[in-house]
Amino acid sequence: MRLKKQRGAIIIIVLIILTLLVIITAAIVQISAGTLRTTARAETQEDAFRAAEAGAKLALVELRNNANWKKFSPPDVLMPGGEASFRVNVFSETGPTPSNGVVVPPGLLYVESVGRTPPTGPADRVTTVGYMIKANGGALDYAAAVTGEIELKNGSVVESRDPSTDAVLPAAATIVSNAVGDNTIKLDTNSRVSGMARPGPGAGPNAVSVLNGANATLGYAPLPSSVPLDPVSPPNP
Repeated sequence: MRLKKQRGAIIIIVLIILTLLVIITAAIVQISAGTLRTTARAETQEDAFRAAEAGAKLALVELRNNANWKKFSPPDVLMPGGEASFRVNVFSETGPTPSNGVVVPPGLLYVESVGRTPPTGPADRVTTVGYMIKANGGALDYAAAVTGEIELKNGSVVESRDPSTDAVLPAAATIVSNAVGDNTIKLDTNSRVSGMARPGPGAGPNAVSVLNGANATLGYAPLPSSVPLDPVSPPNP
């Protein structure tokens, strides 16, 4: 009789252990599923952002060639791989206003690029990137344009890339400064500019400093005239 009770107790203990194991396994499965859902959401959000950013950068290229450019045709552009798409609109001080309510100051343009995933059907994630620019003001012709000093170091690279594929492009990526003093542009420790390094008009030979294996592939020469750089204060979001 006692032996039967012991066996019964053992069976109950085993069943309790098995129940606990089932509960723990179910909890782990639920946690894993939740982690996968969180990761998937993060990836789709990243896809939407990359699409919006690519659209904005491509729009800047179009505006450099044509200040009156407004949108791509067709308006929805599919990203490589087909995971996301973007739509770009350009707004001025007159006419329609951006979806986020930004007020465009006179003489400037606002580039609004909306990335979304998936590219068709109901949107799962939507991200907007905006730039306030002065079209054909000169700054869009350069990879970087500043009014003061600029320094590249620790192997920094300035080059032209396709914003949608990240492929390196043959176009020059020149950096410029309107300043003319010594060391206005400083390239150091194996940094490379795939273009020119150009200080302001009339700058002397010491305006560009190149040290420790750095270089600008197309050379160094002062600008013929200053690049028009108007300060822009973006509206509060």
